[in-house]
Amino acid sequence: IITPAMLNPAFVAPSMVQALRCAMATILAAQFASPHKLADAIIHHLPDWQGLPSRQNQLITEDGVTWIDDSLATVPEATLSALSRWPEGRLHLLLGGADRGQQFAQLMDAIVHRGETMIYAFSDTAEKVSHAANALKVTVHQFDELEEVLAALSPEKDDIVLFSPAAPSSKKHGHYQVRSALFAERAGIPKD
Repeated sequence: IITPAMLNPAFVAPSMVQALRCAMATILAAQFASPHKLADAIIHHLPDWQGLPSRQNQLITEDGVTWIDDSLATVPEATLSALSRWPEGRLHLLLGGADRGQQFAQLMDAIVHRGETMIYAFSDTAEKVSHAANALKVTVHQFDELEEVLAALSPEKDDIVLFSPAAPSSKKHGHYQVRSALFAERAGIPKD
């Protein structure tokens, strides 16, 4: 049996598997296609599926580090989804941005259970993230700006660096694409 995760690692998270099942059912119902034809189409097209830019998007680098751009994750629930995709391995999690009243306790609880997670909090939400983390005795490295976090990062081979901020862009960055470009540059991806 071929599973979606064998064709594309984006489909490891249970939420992504469920989304794929719903999409397959919709396609079958809409086109009256046979399950065999649908499976054939998936096998041929899923390996090249890229997903949305800046939404759990793995950057291709040569440093042995897994760099994940999830800068569209502007609420803690989206960051929880990203964490479910990367349940193991040493992870550097970048959290921060404009404060629009989100709470981070549930996110910190998931991090406690995950283990091996270093948190880098920045911008307006850094204090709230630190407070939620400290309540569960989770260590947080706190910074004023994203650029300071990126300069301080020193991941090793086989580490995962997940930029899933759980908050929208601050006024300084204005748009997720600005933060995404800064992250990609730090990962070693040349500018277009």
